[in-house]
Amino acid sequence: MRRKVLARRKAIRRKALRRSGISREAHAELKRLHRWVVMLRYGKAHVVYENKLEMWWGLCPRCSRQNWLQCCHIKPVGKYPEMRYDPDNAFPGCALCHIYWWHKDIASAAAWIRERIGPMLDTLNLRALSKEKVDFALQRIALRQDLAERGVLEEFDRTAAGITHS
Repeated sequence: MRRKVLARRKAIRRKALRRSGISREAHAELKRLHRWVVMLRYGKAHVVYENKLEMWWGLCPRCSRQNWLQCCHIKPVGKYPEMRYDPDNAFPGCALCHIYWWHKDIASAAAWIRERIGPMLDTLNLRALSKEKVDFALQRIALRQDLAERGVLEEFDRTAAGITHS
């Protein structure tokens, strides 16, 4: 049963990537840019483990435990692939909260995010309903500009070589 679920999720992700029309390399760079912007917005610490694995460390906004963090999408990536790299559509969360709370207890998660981001959720809902095709080149430029404004674009580019993504 678990294998079927995982296979279905994998198929949904592949389909979402095909629909977006970008290469795997472009997807990997956009995903990494997106993660950097989201984590830095929340003030999380960047860690490169043994010069290969890039991870983020900090307090989980939900459970307030120090932990390794993941990027949690507010609007699901499979259903809304055009919002995949939108930094407003994500927040950092520990693996326990991300998998066992965010994806399992939808009602509680919806109430928590509504309380946390308030009116921004209405804006996200409107963007999710929009059927406009996303220009990933412009999104890449916007994400890089966000990192440049934070003064970490050079570090992002420097650490890009030889990194295995978590």
